[in-house]
Amino acid sequence: MVILFYFGEIKRTTFQQLASSTPQLECRSYYLNSGELGFAHYRAKNYEQTLVLLVPLIKQSTDANLLYAVAQSFRRLKQFSQSQQVFERLISLHKHPAFYCGYAGYFKDMGDLGKACEYFDDAIKLDVNYFDAYYNKALLLQEQKQLQEAISCYLIAYRINPNHAGTTLGLGQSYSGLAQFSHAIALYEHYITNNNNNDQIKYQLGKALLDISAFEKAKAVLQECKVLFPKNRIYRLAYITALESCSLRDNALEQYRYLLDDYPLDIEIHDRIFQLLWQQDSVDYFFEYHKAFLQNPSDKLSLEYARKLIKVDELATAKLILECYVDQVHGESHAYIMLAHVVRELGDFQQALAILDVIQTKNSIDQDAIFERVITLLCLNDFSQAFEYAEILYSLQNPTQGAIALFAAVLRMSNRHHEYSQIFNFTDLVGVFDLMNEENADLHECLVKDVLTLHNSNKHPVEQSLRLGTQTQGDLFNSDIPSISAFKEQLSISINTFIRSHSLGPMQQFNSNDAEIFEYSASWSVNLKESGFHVNHYHNTGVLSACYYLTTTGVTDEGAGWLQFGQPELSRWLKLDAEF
Repeated sequence: MVILFYFGEIKRTTFQQLASSTPQLECRSYYLNSGELGFAHYRAKNYEQTLVLLVPLIKQSTDANLLYAVAQSFRRLKQFSQSQQVFERLISLHKHPAFYCGYAGYFKDMGDLGKACEYFDDAIKLDVNYFDAYYNKALLLQEQKQLQEAISCYLIAYRINPNHAGTTLGLGQSYSGLAQFSHAIALYEHYITNNNNNDQIKYQLGKALLDISAFEKAKAVLQECKVLFPKNRIYRLAYITALESCSLRDNALEQYRYLLDDYPLDIEIHDRIFQLLWQQDSVDYFFEYHKAFLQNPSDKLSLEYARKLIKVDELATAKLILECYVDQVHGESHAYIMLAHVVRELGDFQQALAILDVIQTKNSIDQDAIFERVITLLCLNDFSQAFEYAEILYSLQNPTQGAIALFAAVLRMSNRHHEYSQIFNFTDLVGVFDLMNEENADLHECLVKDVLTLHNSNKHPVEQSLRLGTQTQGDLFNSDIPSISAFKEQLSISINTFIRSHSLGPMQQFNSNDAEIFEYSASWSVNLKESGFHVNHYHNTGVLSACYYLTTTGVTDEGAGWLQFGQPELSRWLKLDAEF
């Protein structure tokens, strides 16, 4: 996401306007020469020279322009105490909204966002139509992810200056951040109609069109950006995304390889080429990775190559890649953790522990290293040490879902069943719900039809738990498809009811007094083929997970098609039955 951040520098016209109402100093040649030269340096952003020339002049001066230039120069040089002193003097002498905006920028730099907003509000009190105050406050709120509040400020700034590109960008991005893509698209299109030469807004329009699956329109807009700026990596990647979304995969692959010529070690480009070749069932989906590894074995791209080799179970090759990497790059803890994982899965548990011992964790907790150590200790049936290390992760202030699941697995394998049942209370926390009723009897059929059209890939994503099936891309709940929007509303009612009916465990993270007490972290659809399944897994980005069955072909009373709980997928050497 591109976010422009601007805190109101006073324009030269503002200086001139203020000068007419500012007490004038006696005209001396030293003042005129030093002052004019100092302001010239300020406009050229030569802040050190600005201060050399202007600081001597502010001792006896009350000139607003002079004080502002000095205050901002101190701020830009991060000499904050001096900046604050001059700002305080400035606003005590001159009540102009530009100065309050500048002081708000100082507080933003200091991390005091509450004070920054206060001074933006003070600027607005001085001039209710002062554009910079609304715009800069909106930028600050947007940066802090307070998007609804940012939108309110942007809308006022937009009313004052509807042709301001930054306002259009920020407002559109805030709309998109709240999944209000239709608002963002209408805003961008209106701006482009009147100002067709802004590539950033065209790019944001293309992204929003991709988000609502308007792929052909997105492709046309993003192609314009690519043509205007043929060397811009971000525009080119977005255009290729549109090509893929339009099922023009050969064209996309060609464009990726052109791009790789300019960025031969770019991690994202290599990942995208791999994913595309994987989806096409190519026999050579590691070609670009291996070529880059041979040329630059010490680059971090080698770790991405090894990670994907692990995902497709090519462990012997992954081991060679990682051994070569750690031999050249010493002290890279993540590489040692990956190597320990591979060595363990190849069956050498003691060697895996020896590799983990290389990582120095005396002064800080390396959660990934501890996680791997716990699993390896479980493989060795050393439950006592496994418990000791797993408890470190579980006792952190905000343990991850992975840490919780790992600790529970250790408890279960250590026969500490009472403690285990306090964490994994399947009876209370797992349920079945019928979301449909007579009022929306047709919704299910519409949902099946609409969601199936979104399954346009040929193979499961290599990074996901799915096997023998396909998965939709992006966040389904961001789409403008009516059936999905209606389903989301119906689902939210059931989730709210479920949360309010539970007072223990993970439900403590919700405040039932709030009108909006939860948000969705992700939503997607999977389409399992015959014998398709999920590798056991957990979702680390949310508290609750659920699935809705669109079709149930092949489900049996013996468990095919059912969800199963309590069976960790920690290692090929650890086998536990599902509990629920």
